[in-house]
Amino acid sequence: MDLISLVIYLSLVVISIAPIRFAYVVLVSLAFFDASGPQFASASSLGLANAFKVLLAPLILLIRLRGAPLLFLLHIGRRSGQVWLFVFLTLFASLAVLWSPEFLSLGAIKGAAYLWGYLVWFAVLSYGWFTGRAGLNLLFNLWGVGLLLGIVQTLFFGAVFGKGLYEEHLRFTAFTSPQSYAAFYVYLLALFLFLERRFSFISLFVLLCTFALIVLTGSRYSLVTAIWVTSAWALYYLRSAFSLGKALKRFYSIMLFVLMALASLPILGPFLGSTRVAELFEKGWEVSEVGTFAWRIGMWSEAWRQIEEFSLGELVWGRGTAAGALVALRYDPLRYEEDTIDANRVMHNEFLRAIYEWGIIGFSLFLTFILGLFVLAVKWLIAGQDMGFFLLAILGPLMVGIFIENILAASGSPVGIGISLALAYLWYKKNVSIYAHPQASHPLPATRR
Repeated sequence: MDLISLVIYLSLVVISIAPIRFAYVVLVSLAFFDASGPQFASASSLGLANAFKVLLAPLILLIRLRGAPLLFLLHIGRRSGQVWLFVFLTLFASLAVLWSPEFLSLGAIKGAAYLWGYLVWFAVLSYGWFTGRAGLNLLFNLWGVGLLLGIVQTLFFGAVFGKGLYEEHLRFTAFTSPQSYAAFYVYLLALFLFLERRFSFISLFVLLCTFALIVLTGSRYSLVTAIWVTSAWALYYLRSAFSLGKALKRFYSIMLFVLMALASLPILGPFLGSTRVAELFEKGWEVSEVGTFAWRIGMWSEAWRQIEEFSLGELVWGRGTAAGALVALRYDPLRYEEDTIDANRVMHNEFLRAIYEWGIIGFSLFLTFILGLFVLAVKWLIAGQDMGFFLLAILGPLMVGIFIENILAASGSPVGIGISLALAYLWYKKNVSIYAHPQASHPLPATRR
């Protein structure tokens, strides 16, 4: 993992001195590097390179931009209470470190840092959309860099990150978790489709290649959510046609893609082997029979049994940030140990984690934040706004991630950066009207491109 740490440190230097537009590309490309690796002892080791990636990298760019992203975040906060809901959740999670179990102190600090990381990444990326440094060119660069790194890691570096537990075949990925890597491409796909706004040869090529990439990662939930994203975009694409003839033409274009995707399945089949996607097909999409999902159900049942035993104080305040590790240690003691457990990535359900670690207070803040997104989606869809379809598209992978993954502890990983990139674009489009008046009327400092 030393080589990956070196890449992260060199990237920090590039972000510090490169032109701002290129620095944005380097910053987001850090998503494809995980210095800790699959066997990292998270409970007893800090992981300095990853800590720099999560917090220091976006902070360097924020400083170079003279704090303008923070001012932009404040402008967004004045128009949207949801930003403040997440800020209050982050503050409460930071406070909850104080009553976390002592042996989980480092994990608790990390858990709070991940949430702060989301806020910093969101601020920097939102400002990137506003200033034009984030756009289609950035998405194309990320798509290509991620694909290239996936090829290099899988074919030339022994696929250290691509070997799943109890799996014989390698999973395609960059220098990071294949599950998170695939999820990043789902958010990238949503952004690309809604920014491109038309069905062209390029969009068809990107669609087919992205689906092939996701299938080869072996990520079942990313495959399902990629289908969801594409379906939401297809609804938007058909609805935006101004005549019946144009709508039919677009429908035929979409069907062409579906047929091409189905025709490519026999080509990808030999590469699936015994991966998780192959298991899903073999069991007829009965997710309750899939091994890892059945394990999650057992983990959730154990968590709920412990919640039923909470005292009144624990029910209100929770057991502390990262305390979800107590569930895993009791449920699967042969797999998890106190000195190696990754306390922030074991619950695999963020609603359960919120009520277990932060009680009714933290759960209410988190639930209200998520419900606000649904209300916003319904409001925009009823009003016929294009962004309603985009929000509908990203709510699919976001909700699946909340229910079966550990995305609150993923701000520096591919999936977390993908979420930040997508939500930053959403809030930029939602609040861009703020800046439709003369530049002198808002105090955002000018920065070099």
